[in-house]
Amino acid sequence: MSSDSQSPFEPITSARQAGIFVHDTRVRQGLSQDELARRANISRRQLSALERGHAPGISLNRLLTIFHVLGITLGAKLLSREGDFLM
Repeated sequence: MSSDSQSPFEPITSARQAGIFVHDTRVRQGLSQDELARRANISRRQLSALERGHAPGISLNRLLTIFHVLGITLGAKLLSREGDFLM
């Protein structure tokens, strides 16, 4: 994919970005931290840390569970050496 084509997806390249995305999605859906944490079966403290970008030890399974509860899908793309996304 060339850099001038538009994509509906924004790459998440850090734990902080993932946390901000989770926070923004949770707020848009009108969920409290307590409710999301309950649905994802995690502590509110761990969710809060993730949303602040301070959860480096969160497992992929736990993050995928949070994404699932929020209706978020996770995708992967292979990057070229120049940093462009490849199809």
